[in-house]
Amino acid sequence: MITIKEIAKKANVSRGTVDRVIHNRKGVKPEVEALVKAIIDQLEYKTNSAGKLLATKKKPITIGCVVPSIGNDFFLNLISGFNAAYKKYSDYGLTIKVKSIKAYRAEEHLNEIKKMIASGIDALLVTTIIDPCIIRCLNENIDKGLHVACVNTDLPTSKRLFYVGPDYYLSGKTSAGVLTLMSKSKQNILIITGSSSMYGHNERIRGFLDTLEDKGIDYNVEKIMEVEDDEETAYIESSNFLKKHKNEITTIYIVAGGVHGTCKAIKELYLDKISNTYINRPYVLTFDRCLQTNDFIIDGTIDATIGQQPFSQGYKSISKMFHYLAFNHEESYINDEIMDARLIIKENALF
Repeated sequence: MITIKEIAKKANVSRGTVDRVIHNRKGVKPEVEALVKAIIDQLEYKTNSAGKLLATKKKPITIGCVVPSIGNDFFLNLISGFNAAYKKYSDYGLTIKVKSIKAYRAEEHLNEIKKMIASGIDALLVTTIIDPCIIRCLNENIDKGLHVACVNTDLPTSKRLFYVGPDYYLSGKTSAGVLTLMSKSKQNILIITGSSSMYGHNERIRGFLDTLEDKGIDYNVEKIMEVEDDEETAYIESSNFLKKHKNEITTIYIVAGGVHGTCKAIKELYLDKISNTYINRPYVLTFDRCLQTNDFIIDGTIDATIGQQPFSQGYKSISKMFHYLAFNHEESYINDEIMDARLIIKENALF
């Protein structure tokens, strides 16, 4: 392993000078800095992150996390990612606080964000809705020195540091691409979303419809149904609607939670109990991968889902924020990180 001492010897400078160059600190002549950087590149020197982290034991760091996980199994995997990162960095002074909330009510989100901030945290990871009061609250606290990042869904008009999550628009385009591979006919579409206030949910719809238009698919959106990620609501609302339009709907596009409730309604209306086969079932496209979704893919209720790596979202968001705080706000840790969109169909659902 190449050491700072070896770099200093080769450059004929002190180890302190090399350390200043590595950490982009002032006090080094430009020509000396250029020489040291050239030697670092030549020797392929890597900084010792573990050694740097040891210094953070003297600086405890608390990261608060507010996510709408109640009633939505997707967020359980995301929280598992939070906890895995905490386990890795707890010995270096990291503490996390996780608050689970229900669905997308602006008042509840705002109250819990305020409570989390008041509890005494150094940084906040948040999955929340586009609401002027929430964005104003976050921006005011950012101006006071709180470090805020968005995980899973973005707030592009806020002053957040970074975003970790999927490209929702691209995911919507991918779903439309899958649909056009299955059919070129006119589509009468039922869209089931969590909330019209969620940036990511809206982007999935926009990407989906833009792509259908780009590919020349004739379509009509029969209804956009908001179910607040509540399975019972999704079951009742989709069941009532499909009973009236059973032979008209050709595609059901579920962009958030409510998959289990909607699929329950689909089974009741389209599954022939004698042959155990579907008759004239609409195409069903969803997002995220959990045990229930996987089961519906395997039994033929769902045609395809787009996974977005929730565990990685949780893990990377904690890791990035911790490193940013521990390493004196190095900007290399605050770039956005977009998860790959992973297509899951019956043939690969078991893997």
